[in-house]
Amino acid sequence: MLPAEDANPSPARFVSLALVLEGGLAAVAMVIGWLVGFDPWHGLWRTDYDASALCRDVLWGVAATGPAVAILLVDFEQWRHSLI
Repeated sequence: MLPAEDANPSPARFVSLALVLEGGLAAVAMVIGWLVGFDPWHGLWRTDYDASALCRDVLWGVAATGPAVAILLVDFEQWRHSLI
């Protein structure tokens, strides 16, 4: 069983651990990509973007966040109603 102070970490500790975990995942992905011959920087700085391609890509990115935002809102509503 975890000690009480480890069961509920402070927000600063939680964010720090999340950043370390996500940074570690990014580093592992970069190393695996390098080992299999994938260039992670390829296409990152494109100079041939026009306005329509940029808008299309931004809209795809916003649409991709939709499910996560929906889950967050549903979860928040359930949490808010449980406090009442």
